[in-house]
Amino acid sequence: MSKIVTDAELHDAVGKLMGIGGDEYVIDDAGQYASFIKDLAGVICDHCGGRPSERAAQLEDMDGDWSIAIWPNDSLPDDGGIWKNYDEDVSFELDKR
Repeated sequence: MSKIVTDAELHDAVGKLMGIGGDEYVIDDAGQYASFIKDLAGVICDHCGGRPSERAAQLEDMDGDWSIAIWPNDSLPDDGGIWKNYDEDVSFELDKR
């Protein structure tokens, strides 16, 4: 039998996998976590525009935080859409590679 999962529960599950709130279900394998971040960014890009880079990276100069580059594409709104308030020092190029 299948379980019914609400949007709030999906939000909770993603937070647990990312270690938000000190929950116990953190993905602790770096390769698996990098893949999860890329997949998650890809889902957001599929629905909101942009294209994630091929892999996520752990940044030593940011206390071990992870990042992934989002490249502009034809699906991205001109104002930057969902991504416009992140990494505000950089704006998307208009050529939308």
